[in-house]
Amino acid sequence: MEDGLALTHIEILDSDSNKPEIRLSGEIQKVAHSLGIESWFVSITHAPANSLAFVVAEGFKTQS
Repeated sequence: MEDGLALTHIEILDSDSNKPEIRLSGEIQKVAHSLGIESWFVSITHAPANSLAFVVAEGFKTQS
């Protein structure tokens, strides 16, 4: 991407409970950490012709 962030550093994994989980790496992981993101909520659905993912990032950024 233009800002140096690579979408290949975002993985969607299947957890033991069959809920999708996000794993970040590289610069995207650093950015999420700097923003105070602690939790991700993911919903994924698909049909033969299309798919949809909805993601909410939750966190708390403290003032220094």
